[in-house]
Amino acid sequence: MSVPHHLALILLLVPLAARATVGGDERLELLGYEPVDGKVYFLRIGGGEAVELPRLHFLALRSDAPHAPHRVDSWYRGDPAAAEAAFPGRLAALQARLTPLPARDLEGARLATAHGDLRVCADAPRQPRTAAEARAQVAAWQRGEPDLPVCRLLTLDVTWQGFAGSTGVEAWGAPALVGVHPLPDPRFALAFVRYVGQHFESGYTVDLPVLLRREAPAEGAPSAADPRCGGDRFVPGWSAEWIDAGPWQTAQTRRFSVGDVEHAALVVGGGDRVLFAVGRAAPGGGWCVLARHEDAFGGNGVEGTLTDVLVEGDRAGLVFRQDRRYRGDGPDERVWSVLGVSPAGARWWTRDRAWPADRVRLRWRGDELEAIGARGGREDPLPFAP
Repeated sequence: MSVPHHLALILLLVPLAARATVGGDERLELLGYEPVDGKVYFLRIGGGEAVELPRLHFLALRSDAPHAPHRVDSWYRGDPAAAEAAFPGRLAALQARLTPLPARDLEGARLATAHGDLRVCADAPRQPRTAAEARAQVAAWQRGEPDLPVCRLLTLDVTWQGFAGSTGVEAWGAPALVGVHPLPDPRFALAFVRYVGQHFESGYTVDLPVLLRREAPAEGAPSAADPRCGGDRFVPGWSAEWIDAGPWQTAQTRRFSVGDVEHAALVVGGGDRVLFAVGRAAPGGGWCVLARHEDAFGGNGVEGTLTDVLVEGDRAGLVFRQDRRYRGDGPDERVWSVLGVSPAGARWWTRDRAWPADRVRLRWRGDELEAIGARGGREDPLPFAP
């Protein structure tokens, strides 16, 4: 199998000494599937006036973290000129043992975007050292006084023909779904998403791989649109593997009953992302996902904890805490989220950093769920109707 012609052109015309990362669109090129090890290989190709050697990556579908891209550094070690000279031959040898994948497909594909916090972009020339400085930089940007570039944290949810996947990004512009590729492993499909992820000049786009997992087992299981969930998403098991592929490093699960129906809460974290989810047991097995809420705190760190569950009859309230850690010596931030679950549905309610509570408890007052934040000897009740 030959080297793609545009890659060969790049390698012939651009000397290695001229390559540097100064801004330009980044594209992904899917190479194929390696059936022996169950790996999907792709190239990340830089653009712009200065072009670097394409970087080889793979997804290990049989590993514990199939969604996490791995970079093949061995191709680029040692003398740069030697690595450049060896690249075309290595790429051709790799492609000779790969199984080509079907062309990308967009039929039935959907990209949903959830908008999170604004923050100074991770690739800005300098970073705020404290939480107060970070807020001041964002406020200046909102007033039209840009000093440092500001990005928005986005959660991207992709669905396609019974598969689903999610990831968090720090974006400067709107995302778009490029395509979805079926994979030989029936558990997965691979989507490519494109978003403005570099703020240089007028902005440059970045391609991102998003691994999609089949929402239900291939045989004998209800689909994601199972009528027992009344329109909510169905998953066969209550774990991060089914709710969101991650990557996650920590997990907390808590079971509780609302009326005579078993419910469960899940909190998973992965460095700078945290996900909260609540579901109820579906008749005959499996779970209906009633609500999920994700926060990405790119480049810093965030931990999530379920701190309280209050059940009254056929309704429940849950309290989730996020502890955010800034770079440098700045103070941490605590953000509280409350979820109300009732026969009418589920509703999230988040109180941002303007509510400096050390702890939160819940109480029902008629049809309202009241969250009471306490700090020292002071209590601050905040009601809302779930």
